[in-house]
Amino acid sequence: MAWYKASIDKDVLYNVMYINYSYWNEISNNTRLPINARLNIHNDVRVFGVSNQSFIDISLAIKRGESFPRLIFVSMNKNSRIVVLEGHARLTGYFLALEYLPKKLEVIIGYSEGFKNWDLY
Repeated sequence: MAWYKASIDKDVLYNVMYINYSYWNEISNNTRLPINARLNIHNDVRVFGVSNQSFIDISLAIKRGESFPRLIFVSMNKNSRIVVLEGHARLTGYFLALEYLPKKLEVIIGYSEGFKNWDLY
C-alpha cells in the first residue's frame, strides 16, 4: 500500500463512491454516489431513521468557508474506482453545497491492488 497527498479534480469527485455499506447504499439509491444521496437528503429521506441534519450542518459550514481535514480515499490503482475511506459526511456536505465544491480538492489517497478483496470496496 502506498499513500499520497493528491489534488482531485471536481469532475472526478462526482465518481467517488461511498464504501459498500448498508447505510451509504440506501442513502444513495444503491449507487454509492454522493450526488445521488443529495436528492434523498433534500427530500428528507431518513435511512434507518437517522436524521440528515449533520450533512446539512456540514454543508452550511462549507458555505461559511470553514475548512475540514482532508478526505481519505482508496483505490486499487490510478485507473480504478475511488472509494471514500474516511470523510463520508464531509463529502456528502460538499454535494449538498455544489456551488462550493472546489475545482480541485486536496485529499489523501491510498493505492493497493489488495482493495479488490475488501468487501467494502
